[in-house]
Amino acid sequence: MKLKMKYIALAFQMLAVIVTFVMCSRLDFPNGIAPMRIVNVSFDILGMIVSVCIFLGECLTPKRKKADFFFGSLVFFETLTLFCDSVSWLFFGKPEYSALQILAFSLFYLSSVLCPTLCWFYQKEVMNLRDKVSEWIGRILVSILVVLSVTIVLNVFFKFYFFVDETTGEYFRGPLYEVHLMFVFTAFLIVMPYVATKKANWHIKSAFMIINVAPYIAAFIQVMVQGLSVTYIGVLVAIIIVYVNVQVTLRRKLEIIQNQVLVAQIQPHFLFNTLATIQALCCRDADLAAKTINNFSKYLRGNIRLQNMELVPFSEELSHIQVYTDIEKMRFPNISVEFELENDEVRIPFLSIEPLVENSIKHGIRGKNQGFVKIHTYFDEKNHIIEVVDNGTGFDAKKILSEIESEKSEHIGLKNVKDRIESMCNGKMKIESQIGVGTKITVRIPKKQSGFYQN
Repeated sequence: MKLKMKYIALAFQMLAVIVTFVMCSRLDFPNGIAPMRIVNVSFDILGMIVSVCIFLGECLTPKRKKADFFFGSLVFFETLTLFCDSVSWLFFGKPEYSALQILAFSLFYLSSVLCPTLCWFYQKEVMNLRDKVSEWIGRILVSILVVLSVTIVLNVFFKFYFFVDETTGEYFRGPLYEVHLMFVFTAFLIVMPYVATKKANWHIKSAFMIINVAPYIAAFIQVMVQGLSVTYIGVLVAIIIVYVNVQVTLRRKLEIIQNQVLVAQIQPHFLFNTLATIQALCCRDADLAAKTINNFSKYLRGNIRLQNMELVPFSEELSHIQVYTDIEKMRFPNISVEFELENDEVRIPFLSIEPLVENSIKHGIRGKNQGFVKIHTYFDEKNHIIEVVDNGTGFDAKKILSEIESEKSEHIGLKNVKDRIESMCNGKMKIESQIGVGTKITVRIPKKQSGFYQN
């Protein structure tokens, strides 16, 4: 089994934090660490921990898009930059570690342009920028990055950006240090005015403006307070703002779209079954068929009204269940449907209980002489509870559950209901079944629902 790159990156970030802690606790500094250096290293360690937490949240995202890749890469290199900065402060004045300092400073200089480049491509994906100007901006930034990468390698030999004195272990700027700054500021200056002119969600656009401006503000503070290194802490603050205002917002929109797709998958199944029932009634009893069509039209009107709502009152779902069961009882007089409603205060995803009742009737009790399905609602101290119980044919619950968990499940209805209950209202669905005895499906929804869909 291949180890995914994002988990390797996460492991590196966690290792960077641990190594920095170890270095802080075990290294012996002959002259001690100056107070400002302690502040800088503390900022770096805190920043790395925050970066790891954000990156961990991104790793747990099941389906990552291109924008997520760029954002994750930005967070990873932010961690690398903070690690290199902490190394440079911890080993400052220790000549025996001059080679390590050179490597740390080289990576730091490289990240100073790599971060705004990744930031641009992330903004480009989120805002869906596809014009020629955006393409040229990307090419310019990549070109700057390539030139800087080559010159950083050459700097080891020619020392025009920086150098570390091998006798004292101290860092010094080179004669072309300002050229490196020009690369960095050019990268941000190219992106900022272009993004400012584009139309986008206010939260997203403001977050992008902050991440483009933050390095300048932090750099100004760093110049004003001698010895304080906060430029990339400023970038981290901007990343946090972007994470909250952009990544979380995009994930919410994606979940809403996914749930709309799930509802769209369930609805045709119900509609086709109902139309088949009406067709059968037309041959037996025209008046009953007409009554059924009238009930079905009420269902469709409610369907159109409710499908734009995120969570609906259980009473609304119940009316859909009653329409469907009334239709089925007309076609199959041998079945009965019972309602024991002790609690109707819960709000649930649209079309989440009706498919469970439909499964009970279609796959469980249609062929029985006295088949029944019972919908029971009640509550305990923490949860609203909805049970759908039948005396049908039953099935192997463990096998069905394992199939539902797989990505290629054939039990679309059950899988969609389970996914929507979990994602939309932080609920749980439990399936119990015994072959020849019947099935019981229990849905538990916390009274204090969490997530984006709480109304």
